[in-house]
Amino acid sequence: MLKLAPVAFQPANVASQYVITEGGLGQLCSTKGAGYFIAPLALEDGAVVERVTAFVQDKSKESFALISLLRRTPEESEILAVSPVSSGARDLETLSTGAIAAPVIDNQHYSYLLQVVLTGPQVCLSGAEVTYRKP
Repeated sequence: MLKLAPVAFQPANVASQYVITEGGLGQLCSTKGAGYFIAPLALEDGAVVERVTAFVQDKSKESFALISLLRRTPEESEILAVSPVSSGARDLETLSTGAIAAPVIDNQHYSYLLQVVLTGPQVCLSGAEVTYRKP
């Protein structure tokens, strides 16, 4: 299992306004509007990704969080798996992806990213983890 602290996620667009609390180990929160954040996924060739999970706190009925696994080449990007959206339950929620379209890591042809979407200032990421099997 690979665990990622909130500090591992960087803004995907320059307009993102956000804060990371507790030196990067607390929460990643969008401070105004939606924020899109990405973290590179570094697993060895042949590893099989079973699940991607985000731990979020959602205090908003109008906003949500979700996490997705992306596979990229210089020409295109493909979403391999996406979690359901958070529910606005206020407590810590666990968002996990379902089936993964192409779970075997192929670093020779692709790069892999985790993308977290936080659509409002009352939605925060506490961390993420990737469950995988070694080749």
